[in-house]
Amino acid sequence: MSSPPVSLSDLAKLDDAQFVATVGGVYENSPWVAESVLEQAPFVSITSLHKAMGGRGKKKEGRQDYLGAAGMDSLMSAMSAVKIGK
Repeated sequence: MSSPPVSLSDLAKLDDAQFVATVGGVYENSPWVAESVLEQAPFVSITSLHKAMGGRGKKKEGRQDYLGAAGMDSLMSAMSAVKIGK
């Protein structure tokens, strides 16, 4: 069963835990990526959210971000899977 679409304005209203729960699984199933971009919210566009999450191509807590190497197309596909909209 898929989740209902989430608009950017709705995403901006979420508390930190809800934000991480909503977008934390789309990036290599690594909630730390969503946690690491919280201070950049609210996002003005899907592109800005993608860039923020895609820019997390660093090791953190011993985990390697493989999507950074795969390119933004993979991230955009993952973000579409959770139906984040404008």
